[in-house]
Amino acid sequence: MPQLPVVGCTRRRARTHSRHDHISAPGRNMTHTATSPAPPHIPADMLHTFATSTLDEYETIAATHPNTAPNTLHYLANTSESGILNRLATRPDVTGELMHVIITNMQDRHPRYFWSGHSWVTSAITHPVTLPTTLAALVAHPDEGIALAALSNPNTPPDAIHAASKDRRTAIRVAAAHHRHIPRTDLYRLGTSRNTHVRNAVDTLRRRELDAYTKNLPEPDRAHAHLLIDNGFPGWPEQLATTISAHPQSERTRTVTIAAATPSHYASRNRR
Repeated sequence: MPQLPVVGCTRRRARTHSRHDHISAPGRNMTHTATSPAPPHIPADMLHTFATSTLDEYETIAATHPNTAPNTLHYLANTSESGILNRLATRPDVTGELMHVIITNMQDRHPRYFWSGHSWVTSAITHPVTLPTTLAALVAHPDEGIALAALSNPNTPPDAIHAASKDRRTAIRVAAAHHRHIPRTDLYRLGTSRNTHVRNAVDTLRRRELDAYTKNLPEPDRAHAHLLIDNGFPGWPEQLATTISAHPQSERTRTVTIAAATPSHYASRNRR
């Protein structure tokens, strides 16, 4: 993941150190200049000492150095301001557990920085390691951009998608319809929505699935399926398969008549 801009913030501790700060660790001393690059072989125990420093540059080194131990990273995630959380979230070795701590603390302790206008926040939510439990808590977020970021992550679980399919916001329901984990019953229900945007989005998905399904059918079933679709078949691949198996090829005309006259089984009078 590319390094994203650090969000500005107010530090949690007063600054009393000079630009050249002296850090002590068991058995060794080290003086680091703020403008000099971090040495590549800093041991883990000294990096933990850096993490507890009151100097921004040392915390940044600890948050980004490849030798920093997992417990030190979790310490930083639980105690640092938003700028350091940004650094942690963009580490190439970030884990799902660490990302959960980062996102949770960002919401709870720095809510004014936790919004979709900060690209690193949405990058953290859409990151492939972000856990389903983390994402499930974000699909109902009042910031629509945050909720949409959670719904764009394939790790978002079906129960969270189910909840999103009932959200009052049109964009959230459309995003839920496009998620691969949406329960079929929710997809059928959204297909009968009174909202034109939601209904059209679901119909596009339905037609896409029907096209993919018919491509794998042998002849003459493929021609049979296309005949049904061209005549306005209202269902999904699973209903199309049932219809084709129930009506042999010799009964094409009768099948089309039945399909046109019979409402889809998922239609409901209780439309949203």
